[in-house]
Amino acid sequence: MERNSATSSATGTNSIEDELASYASVVKSYSGNNALEFWITVESSFPLLAPLAEDLISAPDSQAYVERVFSEKGGGSPRIIWKQGHSLK
Repeated sequence: MERNSATSSATGTNSIEDELASYASVVKSYSGNNALEFWITVESSFPLLAPLAEDLISAPDSQAYVERVFSEKGGGSPRIIWKQGHSLK
């Protein structure tokens, strides 16, 4: 279901601008340091921002996952692959 970021507050739903303003005041008063816990707590208050927050929080913070998959597939380090590729010539 597509969300309209310009919905009218007259219909009881917030616009993205309204949510951003409200978020700015709520986040200033938040005393925790866990973004996931914060968004679980306030998700229903920010129906337009919450999906974006979910995407950002779930994004990997490093390349460790990619490197682990690469390593598990038997590739080893890039240098080893280069040597293997070089020896095939």
